[in-house]
Formats: sequence, structure tokens, C-alpha cells
Amino acid sequence: MCGVVGLKPTYGRVSQYGTVAGTGAFSCNDTSVVAKNIADCGLILQAIAGHDVLDPLSSDHPIGNYSVSIGMEVKGLKAGILRGYFDEFIAMEIKESFGNAIETLQSLGMQFEDTSISHMDLIPAIKVATSRVENAAAHEPYLRTRSKDYSRQTLFSYVSALLTPAVTYVQAHRARQLVCDEFNALLKRLDLLVLPTIPFTVPTIEDCRQGSVEIDGKKIKRQDERGGLESLCCIPFNVTGLPAISVCCGFSKASTPIGLQIAAGAFREDLLFQVPAAYESASSWRDAKPNLAL
Repeated sequence: MCGVVGLKPTYGRVSQYGTVAGTGAFSCNDTSVVAKNIADCGLILQAIAGHDVLDPLSSDHPIGNYSVSIGMEVKGLKAGILRGYFDEFIAMEIKESFGNAIETLQSLGMQFEDTSISHMDLIPAIKVATSRVENAAAHEPYLRTRSKDYSRQTLFSYVSALLTPAVTYVQAHRARQLVCDEFNALLKRLDLLVLPTIPFTVPTIEDCRQGSVEIDGKKIKRQDERGGLESLCCIPFNVTGLPAISVCCGFSKASTPIGLQIAAGAFREDLLFQVPAAYESASSWRDAKPNLAL
């Protein structure tokens, strides 16, 4: 929504030690990077990645030289255009910008195919039954003593999460493993997955107050049983722990940014610098300025 580069590394790539409990779920939280461009993003990850004895869940997987990936050609890389449960919410402006971005990467020699995950429709329920429960557990003492400090929506979601049965939480983790296995199998055949970062253009302040978004002239609730619609395209990589990056791929008619999301296999952050850097070089969006009415 801001036109910047945002990287969510592989789960365990960056230490969680020192982060505030309850700001991210225990089993899918990541310390991530937000930067102006791909090069800056690579420098930051290079500095913060690696095993930390103070975080037993951090990984000792070798750290690559991410700056080396920037500037490498992408010819021959195979990517899947991930289709699934969010297709009905993709606005025409997003489809156009996303399609143009794919054409740009194709011109650089990348190969694309439509693909899907068999149990994609389970992902929102898995996220709600795992990460929301874990977040609520960290907030439990404050929910008891300082409930008025929470917004109505956040308070409702956390109290609801505290009522989630243990059997539901365990079953959700079993389903999560099934989804992870499907993603890992797909990424043995493909190098990358691509999809929009957010399926619709940035909502207005008034839309947010009303709890809705406008998609091609239709008002749709921002929240449903799956959670917030703006996170639908992103939560597959929270659930699986796979790395994903978002880069600007255009602006809407209202001059708000549109994001292209690229995901890779575990600890393949090198690809997430290689491909977006090639896209940045081949497009003009990195230096484009939105026409904002002041």
C-alpha cells in the first residue's frame, strides 16, 4: 500500500529475540524488512539474518551473499502464477498491472504457468485457528486487565480466539502441514510463485471507517470469516513460513501503489532479490512518483 519493498524472510531466517510478544504469532512470526529498493533490502537482510542462541527457533541455515543475486539474469527461471481462493476479489486495475509485470518478466526470459494448491481454501481457517490463538495467548493478561485499551474489532477477535478448542488448534496445525507439503512439492518443480500482494486497490479512509472496500464498483466487507481481505494473498506464506517479497508494479487511477508479490522455496531469498531486481531495472516504477492531489 506504500510503494516500498517489503520482504518476509523464511521462518527462522531472522531471530525473534527481543520482539514484543503478541505482535506476531508464535509459529509464523517473522522479523521482516521494509526498504526503499531491492538493494537496500538485501543489505539489511545480510546484516540481521542468521542463527541466534537466544532464539532456539532461529535457523543455522547458511546465509547467502544477497547483494550478489542483484544483477543476475533471470532467463530460464520458471514461475507459477498462483491461482486460488482470492481470485474473486482481484480488481481489474490489479489484474492489468499484474499482467503487465508478468509480460515484463517474460521479456527477460522467465517462463510462467498457471498453478494452484489443492487445499488452498483451508489456508484462512488455518491462519485464524493457529496464529490468532497464539496472539491471543500472549495478550491474555492484558485482555483481563486492560480490555478497554483494545479496539472493538481486535478485542472481539482475541476473545473469540481464546475460546478456540485445543482440538481445533491441533487439527489446524495438521492441516497446515498438509498445505506446507503441497507448497514444497510445487516448489520442487517451479523456482517461484507470483501473485498480487493485495487483490484490490488501496481503500480510502472513509472505506476503512465503513469497514468496506470497493472492487470494480462493488462495495465488499473488508472482514469476513477468513479475516481481512487485504491479507488473503499474503497469508499463504505466513502459514507455510516460505519467504515472499512485495515490490511496486504500478499505480492505480487514484495514484495509490499496486504490489507484485513473489515467493520462493525455504531459504531461497537469493531468488527474491534476483527476480525483483531484474524487474526494477526493466520497469520504471522504482522511480515513479504518484500524482497526488495535495
